[in-house]
Amino acid sequence: MLSRLFRKKDFRLYLGNIYVAERSDIKRILDQPPAFLAESINSQLHRRLIEVFELPLAKEIDQFADDDLAIDVIIPKYQGGALLFGHIGGTPLPLFWRPKVQIVSHIYNLKSGKILSKVKVTSKTPWKAYLGRVFSIRAIFSFSPLFTGKDLEQLLCESCLKAMAKHQAKF
Repeated sequence: MLSRLFRKKDFRLYLGNIYVAERSDIKRILDQPPAFLAESINSQLHRRLIEVFELPLAKEIDQFADDDLAIDVIIPKYQGGALLFGHIGGTPLPLFWRPKVQIVSHIYNLKSGKILSKVKVTSKTPWKAYLGRVFSIRAIFSFSPLFTGKDLEQLLCESCLKAMAKHQAKF
């Protein structure tokens, strides 16, 4: 009897909005290949988000039940990785940054629009993997960029898994 009272409800989850913010920082020039050489990182990440959240689209549903939910996913920040060397007054100065993807997602009731859960998650390439890539033959001879869109896609998937685990803990 008590188990029926405290039983979790079954919800239908739909995909709401997906948005990848355009980068405007100087690092985007240094750690991304030019757009004419390859698919832009923004469109790559957007496409990957749709693949990860393989859910029916909320905008295609006409009638919502009272307990239907939607999830919005936003990538406000991301960066590839790089290692550059400069100098100030003869003193060598290394500049480096690791690949990183940050997502913000929120789950809300489709009928009322009330936000039920909101999480922010950031995933970074571990130092060991970053240093291994920086000191590889590919990096030393500059055959290609150190980190590509595939690396960011992997971090995006990690971030999505962490976000969904946080959402699940709240329900």
